[in-house]
Amino acid sequence: MRGAPVRIEIKKVDRPDARFAMTNNEMSLMLTRPGGYLLAIAVGDGRHAQLLLLDPSLTDLPKERVCRRWDWEFTDWSRFAKVAGGA
Repeated sequence: MRGAPVRIEIKKVDRPDARFAMTNNEMSLMLTRPGGYLLAIAVGDGRHAQLLLLDPSLTDLPKERVCRRWDWEFTDWSRFAKVAGGA
C-alpha cells in the first residue's frame, strides 16, 4: 500500500546464500504485522554491495527456528586458581 509506514530491520551478509539470524522479538513483531515490516539485507561490501528488500511474512520463505545453547564463561578466574602441587 503506497504511503503506508513500513518498519525496516537491517541485516548484513557477505553473500546472497549466507544465513543470518533474527531474535525471537524481531521475528514476533514482523510476523504479527504482515506488510508493516521489511528486511533490508546489505550483501557484500564496498562498491559492489547490494541492498535487497525482503518481506519476512511471506509464507513460502524458508526459515528455521534454531535453538542456541547457553554456555558458562569464566571471567577473572585466574585470581581464584591455585598452582598445582603448590603449598
